[in-house]
Amino acid sequence: ATICDNRSIHFGFDFRLHCDILDRFENVPVIRGEHGFNLTNRTALDIMDDYMDMAKKSLHMKGRADLFLVCSKNLQDDLETYWEENGAQIIGFPRLDKWWVDRVLDASSNLGANDDIPEDCQKVLWISRQVDNLCFDPETWTKIVRSTLKVIAERPNVHLIVKPHPRQDRAKLLAELERALPKSRWTMWKGTTMAAANRCDIVVSVWSSAIMDALSVGKPVIEYFEYPREQINQARDSSGNVSGGWREYGLAVPADTPEQVHELLDLWNSEPDNEIWQNQRRAFESFHPAAAEHSVDALQAIGRLMTRFQRQNSAANKGV
Repeated sequence: ATICDNRSIHFGFDFRLHCDILDRFENVPVIRGEHGFNLTNRTALDIMDDYMDMAKKSLHMKGRADLFLVCSKNLQDDLETYWEENGAQIIGFPRLDKWWVDRVLDASSNLGANDDIPEDCQKVLWISRQVDNLCFDPETWTKIVRSTLKVIAERPNVHLIVKPHPRQDRAKLLAELERALPKSRWTMWKGTTMAAANRCDIVVSVWSSAIMDALSVGKPVIEYFEYPREQINQARDSSGNVSGGWREYGLAVPADTPEQVHELLDLWNSEPDNEIWQNQRRAFESFHPAAAEHSVDALQAIGRLMTRFQRQNSAANKGV
């Protein structure tokens, strides 16, 4: 936690360390934001019913927040239902604006750390994820990682670019890569997901908000993941089974087996203009309109919050 000029408190992602101290600073506003993107097709009331079992209450619902910045109306409804107040502000998807994406790519072009990638082959980006007992237990992690790498091993004209999660166990991931592929066939990417996707032809990803980064540079994305455990706000498919928001909103082309990953890679090679990829593109383009306007609204909401606290503090200091 960082206190900036005694005016505001900024927190990182791990709320387990922060919730206990949020209430200690009554005279400064606390502004919180979701991690990456959070998409679910469940209604706020459905989620609220599950939250009645307080043992299931997710970490981001605990502690204090005078303003919560969210990307979507769906999550705003969820938060306001729980808190019973208008404490959430939609900011849209500002990091997906072309203005921002272009600058990320420009900044990444001078890194010079990924020059060992061959040009005479198809390049596939694999977005990896760390073991997480909430959604990706060790057994499932091993199954998905090994079957994904087996698909790549069976496609000799593919060079794999690996984008690890920031909290990834690198040693464990490296062991799996070395087990499955010769070093000449893969590169551990050093840089942003946007830049990695921009360097590739197509993307294979686990369940990850980085799917949006890949779409932001115009690349098709296959999501190969297994949903082994239910989370409260997790999306559902048409049969009511646990799914992912990326799939259910058309942002990821789903693959549930290694064979389906093969089929989709073949489809991209033979029909890059297929309706599947076109639909994915349209879904993405519908998800981040008016990001600049949302950002202005968010900044104005922060300004109003800061002003309110300054007035309250001034009145308190005067004994009013």
